[in-house]
Amino acid sequence: MKKRLFITTGLISLINSMAIIDQLSQQQNNSDDYKNDLIIYTAALNDNFIYINKKLLIDNYFKDVKFAENINITENYDEIYSTAQPIFNFWNNYCNINLFEEGISSYYSFDEINYNNICTIYLSNYFGKIKYQNSRDINKVIEIKRECVLNIINKIRAKNNLDFSDFRKKNLVLCLSQYVYQDFMSDKEVTLFYKKHIDALLKNDYSVLFKSHPRVNDTITECLNREYENNPRVEFMPIYNNYPAELMIPDLDLKAIVTSVSGGAISCSHLFNISCYGFGAELVRSKHPMDNIKNYTNVFLEYIPHIRKLYEPSLIKR
Repeated sequence: MKKRLFITTGLISLINSMAIIDQLSQQQNNSDDYKNDLIIYTAALNDNFIYINKKLLIDNYFKDVKFAENINITENYDEIYSTAQPIFNFWNNYCNINLFEEGISSYYSFDEINYNNICTIYLSNYFGKIKYQNSRDINKVIEIKRECVLNIINKIRAKNNLDFSDFRKKNLVLCLSQYVYQDFMSDKEVTLFYKKHIDALLKNDYSVLFKSHPRVNDTITECLNREYENNPRVEFMPIYNNYPAELMIPDLDLKAIVTSVSGGAISCSHLFNISCYGFGAELVRSKHPMDNIKNYTNVFLEYIPHIRKLYEPSLIKR
């Protein structure tokens, strides 16, 4: 029996890891027998993180599941599949590493990675082509099949009896936030930043469902909720609901998704064929203190249409 280890940061990377197992099973000889183990890694492990990821796990995909704040491998594995975030130096000790997507940062090279040890880089075909920053490694890129991801999403929804149709509204736009603005702006500034765009959408006859990033202790939703508490056309996904947005889309009948710099937004756009519009990436590129975050914003500036197109009422399909 061959052994594979998957190292994820949970949420969408956990969904993608199970999709890759399905994809591999389609490619490999039926006589091959594999044992898949899983480490769900986070630098800030807590009960809520464990709870939500356990709800995402589908039976029979993994033999052994561990939650960890540090990567400690005690077995020998034939293949290791890992997101681009956990401890870079860990990969330098192994020669059969396969990277896979967990968000927009997965599309960028990291200097700390020894790419000689990387066999495959699994990415989604977000923009009609697979983009990777380092062209030297583009020959290692394989597309995560859209149908495999949707299959996992459907299984998770069925397992948990998920239904978000109560949030459906006329001319609904989903606004996915990103916590990176809180790295250089106060809560008040971030609130006004989102309010500007929500107000423009409301003026043009859209309704708005706002969902914060699932990894952050959210304060912006609370601030915005006070601004719109008497407006029935603006709703907020409860901050205790940390399901990835990908699990909610089938129930919402969206006109569009709008995002600051959320990788989840373009993931949903790709999976469900929904138009995605961006705003705020220029602000991050000019003011964020971390260079790699500034680089990620180029994807939004170069590939995603600006939200101003949604400010034209004629775009609403009635």
